[in-house]
Amino acid sequence: MKVLSRGTRILRTVVYEGASTCVMSLSCWRALGSPEIVPSPTMLKAFDRHSFKPYGIIPSFPVELGGKDRIRIS
Repeated sequence: MKVLSRGTRILRTVVYEGASTCVMSLSCWRALGSPEIVPSPTMLKAFDRHSFKPYGIIPSFPVELGGKDRIRIS
């Protein structure tokens, strides 16, 4: 599936609309031009039950999937 955001094609992407949290790698965030983030008040827990605090939240993040649908993740 072709995934675009901010005019940049994002490779090896999993989009799961049922997730309560969407995680992006730092390398992907940098490739998108390091969009502004705000502090996250949430602690996340990995499958191995290890807790970690995310670097931040991107307040508005437009995504185009397959050239047809536009969704806004915020």
